[in-house]
Amino acid sequence: MSQLLRYFNKWKLRVNVSKTELILFTKRRPQVPQTLQFQNVTIPWSNTVKYLGLLDSKLLFTKHLQTVLH
Repeated sequence: MSQLLRYFNKWKLRVNVSKTELILFTKRRPQVPQTLQFQNVTIPWSNTVKYLGLLDSKLLFTKHLQTVLH
């Protein structure tokens, strides 16, 4: 995380931490991941993330399709 922070400072990029979420893409059963902090804010882990539609941790669009059909 410190390397990311240095990179963002170097290129004058700002991260909106309130809109940032963590997701782990894996085919295996994931272990409970450690919490991460960025700029003294804990970033929450999520099973689904909204990015160009809804993605879940298995890279399926089922949640997105359910939302659209609803």
